[in-house]
Amino acid sequence: MTAPTAPSRSGPLRAFHDMRVGGKIYLAVVIVILVAIGVGGLSITRMSTLNDRLTTIKEQNVDGLRHVDAARGGIEKMYSDMAFYFATTGSGGQGPSVAEFVRMVHADDKIVDDSIAAYRSVKHGHNADVVRAFDKSATQYRGLRDTVAFRQPPPSA
Repeated sequence: MTAPTAPSRSGPLRAFHDMRVGGKIYLAVVIVILVAIGVGGLSITRMSTLNDRLTTIKEQNVDGLRHVDAARGGIEKMYSDMAFYFATTGSGGQGPSVAEFVRMVHADDKIVDDSIAAYRSVKHGHNADVVRAFDKSATQYRGLRDTVAFRQPPPSA
């Protein structure tokens, strides 16, 4: 009988098999560091892409909502001023003059108009028809409000 022989150490792993244990540990640490650097670089790249996508989503949606909310606030203030006008004129006219109320309500209208203009500047083209319809309705409402509530002459056109 012959004595068993050690397996042949030829091929690409021969250098690894012949290394000392300390060298193998050092090589493993270097490989782990390289993998960590690769994963970190990939993660930073992916986070940058995600940040770009979130910025796009914000510009397309959130900025427009901020302007719509400002317009809603202007309409709310206008309704509040109108309620104040009707409450004070019905109790013997102890509130501000009609001219002062007209000035207040028109200032509220300017808040709405500026907000809608800012909304348009964000380029929400898919809502262009809705914004035009809002403008038309707002113009009609303002003319009716000024004529009926404040007894001003109707607007021309």
